[in-house]
Amino acid sequence: MPNSSSTKNTVSPGGFKHYLREHRQTAGESIDQLWLKPFGSLMTILLIGLSLTLPLALIVVLENGRDLVGSWQGQSTVSLFLSEGLSEPEGLALSKALAARDDVRKLRYLSKAQSLQEFESSSGIAVSLELLGENPLPAVIIVEARNADPAALDALRGELSSLSGVAFAQLDLQWVKRLQAMLQVGVQSAQVMALVFTLVVLFVVMNTLKLLIAQRRSEIDITLLVGGSHAYIRRPFLYLGLWYGLFGGLLAVTLVEAFLWWIEGPIANMASLYDSSFQVRSMPVMLFLQALVFSSLLGVVAAWIEASAHLRRALPR
Repeated sequence: MPNSSSTKNTVSPGGFKHYLREHRQTAGESIDQLWLKPFGSLMTILLIGLSLTLPLALIVVLENGRDLVGSWQGQSTVSLFLSEGLSEPEGLALSKALAARDDVRKLRYLSKAQSLQEFESSSGIAVSLELLGENPLPAVIIVEARNADPAALDALRGELSSLSGVAFAQLDLQWVKRLQAMLQVGVQSAQVMALVFTLVVLFVVMNTLKLLIAQRRSEIDITLLVGGSHAYIRRPFLYLGLWYGLFGGLLAVTLVEAFLWWIEGPIANMASLYDSSFQVRSMPVMLFLQALVFSSLLGVVAAWIEASAHLRRALPR
């Protein structure tokens, strides 16, 4: 009889190849199993896909919402109304100094005459300087901040309002706070929905495999009697769970992409009304891969739970 070391060296590579061959065979047979009952398999995949579509769609919408906040740069601005006694050269010098700041993306200086022209253009009311005697509007520096965070904008407003030559600084933070609050609610809602629908997917896969395991109960009992391991018995069901989860995930990402394509035109039209170039962004590749991996793992976990539960109730090995 050969010694143990030589046996280990000669058998191990062949055993590993045999192990891989068994897995490939089981994976192929489990796909064939889906086609034996196409209606039931389709219903399971459909339930998984629909369950994952809603939280995945909400995540993608939130990502687009963050892009919208970033693209709506005109709203992250602080308007500096300059003092009445400040001359135009002094106002220009102040604007140049502000433009060099790291927290300022860009700015626009409006002289008193330009402020009056912009007021007339936006309001449609012609102002007669002959009746007023002099231009009542001050020069304005419109500062566009790099950071749209409400706290950062408020801190910038307080700092700029204390500058010499600035009468007061105006910043409307309400829209920012509301949008940030809505996004935060959306994030928490996505987390809750992801948890709920994760449980739904687990239940769907476990219920489907429970029926399949019940149909093969005699086969499982015989395999246990002849010494088959629990891992060997679980393997085909784990692959079934993998395919259910993978195909359900593919269905979910397809539905989400179809939804984004459907709303792309209306969103672009609405954005154009607000002079915005915002466009709906497709699902990122990383999120696409994460969704497929997550759905596949859910299927495997559900299959492992259900198969293990049956084996604990089955005949001892």
